Parts: sequence; structure tokens; C-alpha cells
Amino acid sequence: MKKAEEIYSFNYGTEDKRTCKVKRTVALVYLRGNNFEEALQELYDVEELERQLFGEDSANLGKTLKILGTLLIITGKSQEAKEYLLRAHSIFE
Repeated sequence: MKKAEEIYSFNYGTEDKRTCKVKRTVALVYLRGNNFEEALQELYDVEELERQLFGEDSANLGKTLKILGTLLIITGKSQEAKEYLLRAHSIFE
């Protein structure tokens, strides 16, 4: 999947919806494999891309913030998790 991410970045650029989708998929693969730190890093990148591509109030960004918040709970970063989950909640209100 990382190779696919590199190919998409090269062909479409790093700030493209297709590249963002592949990065999200890579993060979810890491998550399923219990590689939480790698998943976090990918999701932080996805968060920034979605903010640029879809805007501050997009459902895509809300979903990513929710995943980040949940993952931060798993990794024991409860205060940061709370902030992400509150931001996700404000998008979905």
C-alpha cells in the first residue's frame, strides 16, 4: 500500500483526493495490524489533506477526527483524544 501511495503522489500530487484516499487506506491497514503509531502518523497526514481538500466542516474530516480520537484513546493519550472527538462532534452536530 505504501508503494501505491508513492505512485498516486507521483502521478496526481500529494494534494489530490485520490492520494488522500490511498493514505487513509494505508492508515487503516496499519490500524488493523495493531501498528498504532504508524496509523496515527498517516491519519495526521490525512487530517491535514482533508482540511485542505474538503474544508473544516466536511464529513470526511469529521470521520478522520473520530478515528484519530479513538486511536488516541487506545494509545493512552486521553486529553488529545478528547480534543479530536470534540472537534468531530462539532462537525456532525
